[in-house]
Amino acid sequence: MHVLGMKRTGLLVALVMGLALAVGVGSPPCFGGPPDRAIDQVQAELRQSCAHLGTAMTLLDRPPRVKLVPWFDLGAPTTENITNLIYTLRSWEPLTDRAIVTIGALSFANIFQGLQEAVPGVEITPAITTSSIFGHSEKWEDEQAWAILIERIEILRAIFPDRAILLENEYALRDYCAGRKSIDLELFGDRLASLPEEVEYIWYPSAGGSGEKLARYLAVDGWVAFRLRGRVTFADHVSLYSAGDSVRPDTLAAAKALRGIGAPTVPVCYPFNWTTESLPAAVELVARGWGEPVLLVYPGRAYWSDSAAQWSAVMNLGVKYAPDKNE
Repeated sequence: MHVLGMKRTGLLVALVMGLALAVGVGSPPCFGGPPDRAIDQVQAELRQSCAHLGTAMTLLDRPPRVKLVPWFDLGAPTTENITNLIYTLRSWEPLTDRAIVTIGALSFANIFQGLQEAVPGVEITPAITTSSIFGHSEKWEDEQAWAILIERIEILRAIFPDRAILLENEYALRDYCAGRKSIDLELFGDRLASLPEEVEYIWYPSAGGSGEKLARYLAVDGWVAFRLRGRVTFADHVSLYSAGDSVRPDTLAAAKALRGIGAPTVPVCYPFNWTTESLPAAVELVARGWGEPVLLVYPGRAYWSDSAAQWSAVMNLGVKYAPDKNE
C-alpha cells in the first residue's frame, strides 16, 4: 500500500525537510455524545464480571462498534518527529480514518497541511496547545492572548474549514485547578464568547480530582459549556485514565459531575497505563456507556510505532500491515 500512490522516497524526504524548515466551517463533525446509559452503572457491571480491569481478559470475539481516534502530540517539529508521525499515521489507516494531531510550534500551518497531504487517508483534526498562549494560568484574562488564540484558530479554519479543533489546556489550567493561581471566571467567560462561532471545539482536560480541585475544573467547564453551547465536546480524561483509576470512587464522581454539565463528552484512553489484555474492557465500557461510541487513544510518543498493532489486537481485527518508512 502506497499512500502517495507510488514509491517516492525523494518526495517524502523533501516533504519532511520542507516541513521542518517551515517552523521558524459548515457543520463540523461531532466527536462525542451524551451517554445513553449511566457510566457508573456500566462500570458496576464490569466490576462484577472482572475483579479488576487490569487483570487479563480474553480478547473479544466480536468487538463492539467503537470508532478509534488516535491522538498524537508532535512535540518539537524536527525532521525525525515528523517522519515518525507520518509513518505512524500510515500504520493507523487500516484502523481509522481520523486522527488528532497537536503541534505546539508557533508556525504550524505548513506542518498540518503537509501531514494531511502525506497521509490523505486519515483526516487530521488539529489541536492547539494553549499554554504557549496563556502560560500556566496567568493570561486567561489577557485580551491580547485571546487574540492570538483566535488568530491560530482562523489559520486552521482556512486549512481545514469543516473540522473540529481541540484546545489542549492541560498546563494552561493546571495552576488554577491546583489552587495556585486565580482566574476571573466571568471575564474568562466573556473571552470565550469571542471565539469563532463556526467551529466545533473539543475541550481538554475537563474534570478530575476531588474537592476544591474538582470544583475549579467544573467552574471552568460550566463557563465553557455556557459560552460554547452546542459546539463543544469535553474530552473525559479520567474515566479511562488507567485500569485501576477507572473504578475508583473519586474517578466515578468526577465523571458523573462532568456529565452533569450537560455537554457531550468523549473518553480518552491512555494505553500505556493499561495492559493490552485489559484494554478490551475499556472498549466495552465505551461501547455500552456512550451514546456515540468514539474513543480517543493517546498512545504517547514513546509508543507510536507499536500503537496501531496494539489496537489491532485489542479490536481483534487481525491487521498485520505496517508501512515501510521509505514509502
